[in-house]
Amino acid sequence: MIALDELVVALLDSVPQDSGDAGDGMRVEIDEVAMTLPVEVRFGTRRGLEASAPRGRHATGFDRPLQLLTVAFTTRSAE
Repeated sequence: MIALDELVVALLDSVPQDSGDAGDGMRVEIDEVAMTLPVEVRFGTRRGLEASAPRGRHATGFDRPLQLLTVAFTTRSAE
């Protein structure tokens, strides 16, 4: 488990910013991405919420219920 804000930053770091260039004949720039994923959340020893992606696809009756985290990242134009 890590702090919830650290999880959000890790998600942002996993998004590719752009791909390709003039030499490839194509360039893709991402200006917005939204994602929803299940997370395990708890209050830990640190201040605030701690969260992590689920450990696996299988669950037991003893597992905490998963919550859904929805985030959207938008690139600001340089104008």
